[in-house]
Amino acid sequence: MSVDLRTRTTVEPINKNVVELHLPDLQVTSEWLIEDIMRIPVTSNEQMEDGVKISEILKHLQTVLNVPYCTDAKQQSICAFLFLYIEISRKYCGGNFPPVKVTVTSELPMSAGLGSSAAFAVSLSTAFLALYGKLDKKTSLSQENLDEINRFAFQAEIIIHGKPSGIDNSICTYGGALIFQAGKIKEFLPEVPPLKILLVNTRIPRNTRDLVASVRQRFDRFPAVIQPVLDAIDAISRQSWQLLKEISDTNLLQKFIPLLKDFMVMNQHLLNCLGVGHAQLDNIFKIASSHQLGAKLTGAGGGGCALILLPLESALLPYFPYAEE
Repeated sequence: MSVDLRTRTTVEPINKNVVELHLPDLQVTSEWLIEDIMRIPVTSNEQMEDGVKISEILKHLQTVLNVPYCTDAKQQSICAFLFLYIEISRKYCGGNFPPVKVTVTSELPMSAGLGSSAAFAVSLSTAFLALYGKLDKKTSLSQENLDEINRFAFQAEIIIHGKPSGIDNSICTYGGALIFQAGKIKEFLPEVPPLKILLVNTRIPRNTRDLVASVRQRFDRFPAVIQPVLDAIDAISRQSWQLLKEISDTNLLQKFIPLLKDFMVMNQHLLNCLGVGHAQLDNIFKIASSHQLGAKLTGAGGGGCALILLPLESALLPYFPYAEE
């Protein structure tokens, strides 16, 4: 489900023959000569598999532009940016690379389980397509526009996460809420109930790629134990989805919140079984439970953010005794 926090990209023409990238949230300011970018060989085409295309581009970024690829968030963001700039420019700007200054800012905390990297990729893809006049000039984008934005964003997500599911870039592109399975959107709700969610940031950084790998390792070691856990999580997701589809007004939403709370609590316990919890997340869960509220981790877990489901009539407490702890 999407949240109302935004990532914004601005693209400005400049009078020098470079492309500039400014990521103030990551303290990144970099620039590359257009003539150097033009030296990167054309090795990709529409038929090439995403993984092959991306590995080729990453290799050329290192050899031609001296931009290394590593697990550092700053370096991954730079590589994802250059990939999108090069691929979209080649497709829609006749092989030319316009000199521009690109600035990306975000209300989403980084590496916190809220899809910040996907929002980064979607925002950049949209900005470049708009720069080349490839978006319908309407109050909302066409399905074809959205699908293309999503395709480019997924490729950038591969650079950042290795083997992303595709769900983060999909929800950032299409909004609303969706059921995502085996790399495809199974069901989609363009409008979602106005749930009140309190996001709590543990400020514990985590790596999605490593956490996903650890769950896979646990499954490989104990498949007879872990498979039922995964099945239970799947059942919770499907039951929650049915509730969301049935909620048509605020009165019904109030009725269903206790059920959603129960699902969240059960989900959190199951996620701990998978080994993606953290002591700080457990602390948030304990505090929420003491106020009769449901809470769970979000994203890959291991730190990042927790979400707490609030009653509709509640306001955020002006005094929260654990806020400084």
